[in-house]
Amino acid sequence: CLQRATRSLIKQMNTRDVVNFLTGCSKVKILHNDRGLWRLLEAEALRDVKEMGSREVANRVSCFSKVSLLSAKRDLWETLAAATLSAHKRMSPGDVAGCVNGFSKIRLLLGDRNLWDALKTATISACLEMNPQEVANCVNGFSKIEFLVNHHRLWGALEGAAAS
Repeated sequence: CLQRATRSLIKQMNTRDVVNFLTGCSKVKILHNDRGLWRLLEAEALRDVKEMGSREVANRVSCFSKVSLLSAKRDLWETLAAATLSAHKRMSPGDVAGCVNGFSKIRLLLGDRNLWDALKTATISACLEMNPQEVANCVNGFSKIEFLVNHHRLWGALEGAAAS
């Protein structure tokens, strides 16, 4: 039922509606196994990825990372990683933290140095403006990235943000 409604409504939704719909669906655990629904949402999310702002990119990373059946979709994650590389300099502190947290759940990208170097740089720049939950999300996310676990500048910045 939700799939049929989604198929007809999604074409009429503006960006804000799609963001709200994605966010809502990602929070409802019983929908996480609905392959048809997520196939529709994935197609919609990737359709306008080149025109998306940094907030929309971060929202999709955050939402899709919560749905385990999407975690192995290489085209989805490579597209979102590329969009993040284009948008990371314009992201708010919360969006940076959301991307760090979201991408750290995706095994396909844990070794992507370009993505993680961009997120590292964005985090160092933004972490003093992050709230405690966002700092915690970054600490948790970056702790999964082997080549950054001993990066003194990153961890010093996160430590400073946690202390402030």
